[in-house]
Amino acid sequence: MTPAGAAKSRDALLDILLTRAARDAAAYTRAAAAAALGAAAAAVALPRSALPRVVGVLGGRLADRAAAVRRAAAAALEAVVAHNPYGPALGVGGLRRAAGGALPLPALQRLAAYYAGALPFAEALAVALPRAAALLVTPATTDVAAGAALLITATQFGVAPPAAAPAALLPLLASPSPPVVAAGVAAFARLLGGGARAGGGGGGGTAHARGVVGGLAAATADGDPRVAAAARALFRRLEAKAPGAVYNLLPEALSALSVGGGGGGAAARGGGGVALDERRFRLVMAFLLGLVASDRHAEAVQQ
Repeated sequence: MTPAGAAKSRDALLDILLTRAARDAAAYTRAAAAAALGAAAAAVALPRSALPRVVGVLGGRLADRAAAVRRAAAAALEAVVAHNPYGPALGVGGLRRAAGGALPLPALQRLAAYYAGALPFAEALAVALPRAAALLVTPATTDVAAGAALLITATQFGVAPPAAAPAALLPLLASPSPPVVAAGVAAFARLLGGGARAGGGGGGGTAHARGVVGGLAAATADGDPRVAAAARALFRRLEAKAPGAVYNLLPEALSALSVGGGGGGAAARGGGGVALDERRFRLVMAFLLGLVASDRHAEAVQQ
């Protein structure tokens, strides 16, 4: 078969999978088609030109009436993000800046065209992401776990600000359902560990870790008492299981938090930083420093 014939066959098969995932009457078929799209993404077998359409179909299935389809779509979208051909920075704003401007050198012009090709993909992801967050408030524990995993991966690749995942996940810790709380704890363990799923890359590095810790720290003084209580419980649990952990996180928290914005609700987010008004900043730091129990660590903080 010629390369042109192979590409034509691939595109025809992809059309079938997308149609089945989007419109087949049987939930089993929709789920199987979504899973096949995820497997193709993990194998880096999806053409770049098709990625926005793939994300659009899978994003739509996040609201499917069948739980199995929602899970399959979330897992497939996570694979699309983790194995994307454009690298670890998929923020729409950054891609727009990289694609724009007058670049005199041919090599730079090709690079700008490359980023311009990534922009529709990133924009489709930005549209799908709120549907992933919506899975966190459904009564199905499997939805919660799938939505949390997708949200974390999307955050690690810059689709959402670094502090967005902690803000969305914290209410899980205040849920009356033990399985939902367990899913939230597992999600935060993955967030604090900074780990992407096997086969994927972690796209945030130090900025990602700083944003996560900053978002969690800011949430300890959130205007919503449930969120604040959950965040404080998380830090207390972390310090109880690993004494000195809060002290070790203080540099990242201090570098992420700034005074000069934010109200009584969720922290302002952007670029990995979290802006708070002075009152909230003092409340956050008082709580964190109150967990530093070691005399040696307390002396180091004072110095």
